[in-house]
Amino acid sequence: MATRDHALDGLRGLAALSVAGGHSILAFTGLGVWNLTVSQFGTQSTADVLARLGYLVAPSDAAVMVFFVLSGHVLWSMFDRRYAGIEDVPRCIAERLWRLLPVSVAAGLLFGAAAHIGYVAPMDGFELLRTMFILSAKTNGVLWSLQIEVVASFLLFGIWAITGGRAGLALLVAPVSLYVFLKTGSGYALFLPAFLLGAVLHVIPTRLMRSPWLVAAGLPLLVSSSLFLGRGWEGRVFEMAGAVLVVAYVRAVQPRWLLGRPAQFLGLVSYPFYLLHPLGQAFAFRNMAFVPADQIALRIATIFVLSTLAGLAIAYVVHRLVERPAMRLPALLRAPAPRVEQAAG
Repeated sequence: MATRDHALDGLRGLAALSVAGGHSILAFTGLGVWNLTVSQFGTQSTADVLARLGYLVAPSDAAVMVFFVLSGHVLWSMFDRRYAGIEDVPRCIAERLWRLLPVSVAAGLLFGAAAHIGYVAPMDGFELLRTMFILSAKTNGVLWSLQIEVVASFLLFGIWAITGGRAGLALLVAPVSLYVFLKTGSGYALFLPAFLLGAVLHVIPTRLMRSPWLVAAGLPLLVSSSLFLGRGWEGRVFEMAGAVLVVAYVRAVQPRWLLGRPAQFLGLVSYPFYLLHPLGQAFAFRNMAFVPADQIALRIATIFVLSTLAGLAIAYVVHRLVERPAMRLPALLRAPAPRVEQAAG
């Protein structure tokens, strides 16, 4: 049985924290600054340029790309271990939904409660159900990436089954997927190659991934591609390349700092934290009156700290009460019943 890759868990946790940081900047600067490229800096204020450069430290969209590559890597390995082929489609769908839905349902209910007390925008019962089951990102904006995750994981399983688990052959689907995106504008087609690239990591020799040049090239590609190329498909493709190089390096080298307790804790609660950190932001906005309104940098730092602390606290509770029991339940159901010895008559 394959062992868990704790360094990748730590990387996943760091990516979730990066998303929270990027959203803290976005809350004050808006999409206009978020979309700026270097070519536009000459017409922008110094404050806006500095704010845009802040996304290099907390690149939320690049962090989501890391999530997608990690998912492709982990899912492909899981397919090899757990499934025989295309006949396991129903089982794959059921297990993926069981992995994702308990936490999303709990998060949706918490958003519903927050809406009831005025912490987030009002939502009716239909929107509450759609939020709980990852069908709408209107109330919780981060759910767009979970929608990509659900569809891409099912597509990835189909590709795995058709190719017989040959990741190199599966990669041939990536240019086809990008072509479909260019013709249709489908976000699912745009991001599917990230999952496919993650799957290919299984066939790259570990010794080739240990070079520090991988992370030296991958990290700038990952965090700065949108700064130079914008957030169109070109920038996304370079982000994918950067994410693959970074994930490959972490997988091969297992950096110690990603194995430490802080990174491992972030990795442990990364999924509920990712879904629930917007509630942490709602809490932070209502408890930062002590920060002067004209101190934007201080307000960004304050909302990041307060929202992260609140988000992690809620995420840990959801992890303990919902996520962990849900993950253990299938194994408990498969476990054989204890044998009861009959007393001698």
